[in-house]
Amino acid sequence: MAVESTIQNLLFSRLASLVLSPTLPIAWPNVAFTPPTGPYLRVSYLPNTTTRLTIKDGGFNQYMGILQVSAVYPVGQGEITPRKTAEKIADHFNDTLRIPMAPGNIRVMKRPDIGSAIQEADRIQVPVTIQWVAYA
Repeated sequence: MAVESTIQNLLFSRLASLVLSPTLPIAWPNVAFTPPTGPYLRVSYLPNTTTRLTIKDGGFNQYMGILQVSAVYPVGQGEITPRKTAEKIADHFNDTLRIPMAPGNIRVMKRPDIGSAIQEADRIQVPVTIQWVAYA
């Protein structure tokens, strides 16, 4: 498996291990999903730049990007519950998180950002922006 797809797979696996009560369905990128009438999570994976860290062949590269996870809830129920879900996501991807990946690791760069609520016609979403860096 290539480094880029390994990073995505490991970050998605980390999100899938999040325990919420009640359990929320997850809308993964490019996977068929019918939004439920209740809450769910929406995922966007945004890889960014790759930087070569060494001059020699076979050296380490630095990969960076964002994992965006939005807590999506029906309108009319307030902003507190989606924000609490967003906080649980942020805690799950805390700034001390290291995910082992041969030959390096993935590191969350800082506490994830919890954004302002975004109002849609029938939903409200609170985005969580998780900035990550990987060395491999």
